[in-house]
Amino acid sequence: PGLFKNEVATFFLFMWVWFRIIFFDRVFVRVQQLCFETLQLPRIVAVVEPTNTASCKVIEKIGLRFVDQRHVYGRMLNYYAAERDEYLQTLRG
Repeated sequence: PGLFKNEVATFFLFMWVWFRIIFFDRVFVRVQQLCFETLQLPRIVAVVEPTNTASCKVIEKIGLRFVDQRHVYGRMLNYYAAERDEYLQTLRG
């Protein structure tokens, strides 16, 4: 509790085989619009097991950057973030 204060946490549980990265890419564009433009949130974050390299690659592909490793839910997890200011700069050109 409190770790994600003012943040939207996205957790990637790749239990689906049918869910393609291309589709996820499109969904995340909408998630960014909702979070950054509509809700005016400062940051979107994701945490993932460091050994889950597939999830790490997808998280980076959709635009979140690796920040560091943090102790979350009793484990050390990779912490990724996308910042609203950077998102708005890409919209401007």
